[in-house]
Amino acid sequence: MSNSGDAPIIPASVSDRQGFNKRWYASNDQLQIYRPTAGIDVVDAFNTVLRDKTIEPGQCQITCGRHCYEGFVYNPSTKAVIDLTGLKSYGEATVGSIPSIYLDVGLGNWDMYRLLNNVYQKTVPAGACYSVGLGGHITGGGYGVLSRLYGLSIDYLIAIDIVIGDRKNGARMISQCSATNQPELFWAIRGGGGGQFGIITRYYFDLQNLPDSPDYIYIQSLNWNWMLSNSNNPISFETFSSILNYFQDVYTNQSESSWNTFGIFHGNHMDAGSLGFSSVDIYNESLHGIHTNFETELLSRHENRLKEAELLSPLSMDDLVINGHPYIPSTKALGLNPESSSRGYTFLEGMQQLNASGPNRYGKYKSAYHTQKFTDSMMKAAYSGLTQKVIDPNGKSVNMKNSLIQFDAYGGKINTVPSNATAITQRSSIMKLQYQSYWVTSLPPGYDDETLKTAHVSWLNQIYQNIYSDSGGIPNGIGTEGCYYNYPDIYIGSTKAGTPPIQQALSLYFGKNLDRLVNVSATYNPESWFQNSQSISNIA
Repeated sequence: MSNSGDAPIIPASVSDRQGFNKRWYASNDQLQIYRPTAGIDVVDAFNTVLRDKTIEPGQCQITCGRHCYEGFVYNPSTKAVIDLTGLKSYGEATVGSIPSIYLDVGLGNWDMYRLLNNVYQKTVPAGACYSVGLGGHITGGGYGVLSRLYGLSIDYLIAIDIVIGDRKNGARMISQCSATNQPELFWAIRGGGGGQFGIITRYYFDLQNLPDSPDYIYIQSLNWNWMLSNSNNPISFETFSSILNYFQDVYTNQSESSWNTFGIFHGNHMDAGSLGFSSVDIYNESLHGIHTNFETELLSRHENRLKEAELLSPLSMDDLVINGHPYIPSTKALGLNPESSSRGYTFLEGMQQLNASGPNRYGKYKSAYHTQKFTDSMMKAAYSGLTQKVIDPNGKSVNMKNSLIQFDAYGGKINTVPSNATAITQRSSIMKLQYQSYWVTSLPPGYDDETLKTAHVSWLNQIYQNIYSDSGGIPNGIGTEGCYYNYPDIYIGSTKAGTPPIQQALSLYFGKNLDRLVNVSATYNPESWFQNSQSISNIA
């Protein structure tokens, strides 16, 4: 690309019009795609958009890994997309006097794990899905199986390159925005989410303070059949609650000695056939001592866990398909079943096993942070929804086998950071929940089965409202701490008709940090470029 003037515009292919979630499609016939490969190209692309008077704020969007859960990028009103996939450089730089590693935003999670491990023997605690782009993932407060031990990805950022602009002044690059260079912007970017303030092009991480790559990962997976043997009836509420309570008791422990254990409970709908949980145990020699001693103690703990789990209800010997994040199509294929109890991997091998995104499907998502365990009323609402026989608007039964409530163990190192140190205010939670429902159709790109969509979205919204009925249908009461911006959900609030006011959603996402974020948005993005129905600029 040229270093000045208009950026080349390349026509949109069908693949350019949709992302990972097949619900969303950019159908505009005149859709323009900009494909920068360096930071200066991003400046050119944004300047070209700013000069085009047919494009208004909110009609130009940014994409990277294409994993946005809502239709913020791919929708009929989008006229231009700046696709950052081509920004894939990495290397070393100095930020002030601090040695750093920089990663461009077009890299994905798996790229990051491989590069940092293989070149530097370092890592960043980020997500499990290999194809998620670093651009939106990190600025939204990315987390994953390493986060209880190491914290959030943003906790290791020391600088960011970002392109900001407006029609009066044009686009410009702020290089190495940091705690000493545009500090308010740097604070906001660490958790404020993609597209809120400008176009992030590069992240800088503190080389000296980045965690060493772990040496080994151990995975254990246990599951139970939903249906009683020789019966058409599901397990009782008492059995369900005992299993979930056991998970919460074991995996939400906040003692530092437990931070290297990450647990995931897969509260699948009964149509899936089973429910269960997986644990990921991290071994780092510098933190955990002699490997053989660690492994002996861990495997003993796994065996005890297996015995304790069997007492709750007979364990299933069937395969467990993990529909959430990470997506694991066959736990038995990984050697994960009650007969073998657990399996060990080298760090990179283990992350690869956990790095699947799953098939591209139509999906709806919701989220919640919990500072306390599920109450009895929450348990009852969850059980009722997960055992509900769902009927579509035409009176036909809907198979909900790809719907679930996913409980991720949380806290640990994450909670050692003050709630106002970054834009992520949730620094007291012990669990992070992701409500998910997926469906598939044989329709071509840009089309959805409206009947299936209505059934799945309605079911997910209802179970969510029922679980949080004591706080108005949202996680805003005792024992909860709001929602996660990287799991956007317009039904908690947006500018779209028929949804609650956007102020509610932004308060759930950002809590007491919202007012400060509003000020940063007004300062650095005064014309509200890249705006969507849940952007901070809507209230700036």
